[in-house]
This record gives sequence, structure tokens and C-alpha cells, in this order.
Amino acid sequence: MQIQNVIQKTGLKKRTIYYYIEQGLILPRSNEINGYFIFTEEDVNQLLVISNLRRAGFSVAHMKTILQHPGAAQFYMQKQIEKMEESITRQQRILEEMKRLEDAFPIHTSAKDLYSIFSSDSLITPNVECEERFQDRNARVVCLYLWGFFLNNVPVDSYRKSLWERLCRSVAGCEQTGKMKNAGCNYTEIIKLKRTLYQLSAEAIEGEYFINQRHCTFFSKMKEESYEDYLDLSKKALQQFVQRKKQSKYWKENYENLIVPSIAVYGCPPQELLMELSPLYQPYYENIQKICSGCYRWMLCDGQGRSVKRTLENELQIKMDFAEKEYGVIASLLKYSLC
Repeated sequence: MQIQNVIQKTGLKKRTIYYYIEQGLILPRSNEINGYFIFTEEDVNQLLVISNLRRAGFSVAHMKTILQHPGAAQFYMQKQIEKMEESITRQQRILEEMKRLEDAFPIHTSAKDLYSIFSSDSLITPNVECEERFQDRNARVVCLYLWGFFLNNVPVDSYRKSLWERLCRSVAGCEQTGKMKNAGCNYTEIIKLKRTLYQLSAEAIEGEYFINQRHCTFFSKMKEESYEDYLDLSKKALQQFVQRKKQSKYWKENYENLIVPSIAVYGCPPQELLMELSPLYQPYYENIQKICSGCYRWMLCDGQGRSVKRTLENELQIKMDFAEKEYGVIASLLKYSLC
């Protein structure tokens, strides 16, 4: 396909297309004889994506990242929406202040009048945190990370979309009151998790997404007759966890800001809602509970299990308090050890 055809299909100017080629956003092959670029339908589709992302205010660097790591696209989209909402909020606040100050101006304004008005009032408002204002947005980012993959290969009709909205509101604590109250978990954990996710690279986000998906798919396939095999494999994985330096290092580096808040938030929404949202969730939830319960009993009652528990606590610098039979730590250890 020649560039004139691409111009017709995308509505982009020739110099704009060449600029995106120079920036490495698309990589069309060139004709060996005359050096002209030869475009494909994939190049056209990428240019349409780039054009829309550009209009949405994305930088060239972010557009390149999204094209290279499409699994992180929604996180970048959420970040951009939040950035735009905060900008609109600040601009709206300045506009309201301008209208208020307008009434203070005399018909004929002197330099002395300006000094007097602006010595007591300022249009330059501080960069106020908008976390509380956008609590639904924060919850949406966290839900996308924790449960978004459960909708892979699942038809998302209007009913499932409504369930997803209920899930986000439930995590944000808005399901009943419409206000930022969350009886299920501390809302600061949602903020902490969202900020951590925003600091991750696109490659790291895709990696986390893949680990979550693989972990849940693995345990959702467990049958009653294969329980003992899964349990033995899980015990072995826990035994070997600290020996795997890369996993152990990753756990220590991300425990406070990624793993702990993930565990806290995971128990917030009603499990029935998640089961209704995705057919994959119920077998995963029931199976991981069985496996964690088996590991829990092993760590409390078996000599080898108690030794593994002490090693994990000492090496990973964590406290595995099972007084409440909280399986979140075990499930997280299995997630990173069986990935």
C-alpha cells in the first residue's frame, strides 16, 4: 500500500506519517528498488490508534509504550483521564475565582487597585490532591489490576458491564452510601496500590497482569481428584520460595506497596458479585481456599511445615499470622512461586 492510500484511510498528512515513522511508532518496510515505504493494513490500524491517542493528549513516548505493551493500555488511559480531570478541576476553580474577583474591580482600574486586589487574593491555587474527589477512578484502576483478566474471553454484555460498575463502586465504598466509605478495607490501601501501579513500567504492568492470569487459570482447573497433587505442588513451591533469589527479592521490594494493599483490597467486594461477573472466578476462589487451607494446616501441625513457615517469616521479614485463617499471604506466595 502506498502512502497516498494511507493518507486517504487515516486522514493524516504526509509529514505527520513521516514524523511517526521517524519516531519509531510504525515501522513500514521500504521498497529495495526505489526506497518508497510499503504500508500494510496493520500500519494503517496503528496509525489510527496513534492519531486518536495523540488527540487525547498522549506523548510520543507514551504512545510508543502503549503500542509495545497493549496490556498496559487501560492503565495509561486511566492515568490520562485522571490527569485531564484534575486539570479541568483546577481550571474550573480558577474560572470561579476570576468571576469572584471581577466583582472587586472598579470600573476604572489603577495600579493601586490591582495591588490591593491581588495582595489579598490569588488565582494561583495550590496543586490540591484530588484523590478523594476521584475515588471511583482510583477503585477502577485497582479493580482492573486485580480482576480485569477474569473477563478475558468472556462476552462483556450490558449486564456484565453493570456488574463491573458495581464491583468498582463496591471497592470504592460507594455501593450503599455514594460517599467514600469502605467498611471492607482501609481506603488508604486503595490509594497506595493505585500509586504503586502508576509507578510501574508498562512492561512490569503486563508482567503482573500475566502472573495474575496464570495463577488464577492454574488453580481454576483443579479437580477434586487432583487436590492432593495441587497441594503437594503448592507445599513444594513454598519450600523453594526463599531459595529462588529473584522471586524473594521481588517479594521484599514490593511487599509493602503492592502485595499488602492487594491482599487488603482483594477481600473488599462481595465474592458472589465476582462469581456472577466471571465463570472463571468461582472455581478459582473455591480451589485456592482449599489449597491455602491445606497449606495452613501443614504449616501449623506438621514439623516440616512449621520449619517452612519460620524460614519464610525470617527470610521475607513478614509475619504470617493465621489467627484469623487469613489466606491472603499464602495465596500471594503461591502466585509468585508458581508463575
